[in-house]
Amino acid sequence: SELAELRRLIERASPDVVAHSKLLSPLPRVAPPIARPLPPPLLPTMGYEDEQPIDEQEEADLLEYLHSELIWLTPTNLRLMLLPDNEDDHRANERYREVLGLLTEQAFNNPLSPDGQRKVMEALALKDNEEDVVSLRLVQDSGLTPQTLPRLVEHNPLVAHECLLRVLSSSPEQLKNDYLSALVGMDMSLHSMEVVNRLATHVQRNNNSNNNNDNSIKTDEQPLLHPEYIHLYISNCIASCENIPDRHAQNRLVRLVCVFLQSLIRNQIVQVDVLFYEVQAFCIEFSRIREAASLFKLLKAMQ
Repeated sequence: SELAELRRLIERASPDVVAHSKLLSPLPRVAPPIARPLPPPLLPTMGYEDEQPIDEQEEADLLEYLHSELIWLTPTNLRLMLLPDNEDDHRANERYREVLGLLTEQAFNNPLSPDGQRKVMEALALKDNEEDVVSLRLVQDSGLTPQTLPRLVEHNPLVAHECLLRVLSSSPEQLKNDYLSALVGMDMSLHSMEVVNRLATHVQRNNNSNNNNDNSIKTDEQPLLHPEYIHLYISNCIASCENIPDRHAQNRLVRLVCVFLQSLIRNQIVQVDVLFYEVQAFCIEFSRIREAASLFKLLKAMQ
């Protein structure tokens, strides 16, 4: 019959032809290196009625889960977009947050520990242009203003000096004047004197192109702290010494002012002629103190 003839033809056919019985059998498994299971359903990450805040570890686990699942969608594009962040950038962000925490939470209220001060000073130190931008942003985010500057000076004068260097080197003139006015107008102390002395000895270098055809660059050195502010601070110090009722505290401040003035005069930071009569009257008033007598002799020698 025709059915018997068809069966004989099938039996004589090529071995590559799959028998009818095998068509209904399960497909063979693919080798493990090639096999990939179907992805589980991607659950929504927000919008639940009982949604609660998650901590950093839970957030990291959630992002890792999303990265592993989203790779199934257009992997040629998303694989590059979902690569982990650069380790160096991650460490830099961690350092930034740590230093910012030291500035905002401690520096304005208490002296920093030696390790904390070292970290802040390293973050604020002048380096290349990119890191200068980071250090300036750090100062801006710290909450430093002309009103909060005296607190930072009293508790951490070295940090205040570095912050002022960032502000005075890249801020508008009006903002610079506000900070300097707050500095020279604060109550006289050893720490404020230290900050003013450091700023007075700091020189700002500006590169100016020469107008000649040799295209040479001329470097101009200008003091960062204008002499007018130094003179105002000296006058403030002298007035503070004269108005202190406690004799012991007065003698101590007079000694500090005399040593401070001698340093400024010897380093040629201030002009003696401008302050001669005011400083001379100060020395005569407190001539009983040895440092005042030494300052008077220096004035006469420089005249």
